Amino acid sequence: MVEFSDFQCPFCSRALPAVSELEKTFGKDVRVVWKHLPLSFHPNAMPAALAAEAARAQGKFWQMHDKLFAQQQALSPAIYEQTASELDLGKFRAALQASETRARADADLEAARQAGVTGTPTFVVNGEVVVGSGAPRDTVQRHLEKAKMAKR
Repeated sequence: MVEFSDFQCPFCSRALPAVSELEKTFGKDVRVVWKHLPLSFHPNAMPAALAAEAARAQGKFWQMHDKLFAQQQALSPAIYEQTASELDLGKFRAALQASETRARADADLEAARQAGVTGTPTFVVNGEVVVGSGAPRDTVQRHLEKAKMAKR
């Protein structure tokens, strides 16, 4: 399942518990792939995406992801630095400025464009697009059942 999301989107924040529940319920049968889709009217969304990618360079994407959503109302460069305090700050700052970091976020934007995704949160489950903050439990269940039937 691919999740297109925006750190400043309140609906994306509301989707977090549903996505977590999906992962718990279906375990290794479901893989969640995060894609950035910072919406243009959210001025802190792209900087937050870059901060998350800079944390990824140190293997801490999901920790940064959780912290950014927890501080969604206060996103700012100071928050990114504070949130990265348990990382190597020199490496974090370098990664934040690296062209590779921006390229990764831009690649996610292109993936969204290719998939016809324009809003957040949007989930793509085996090619099926589901829009909204309630993670697509029924869609995931249906695709898993279909896969099990195909194995028989």
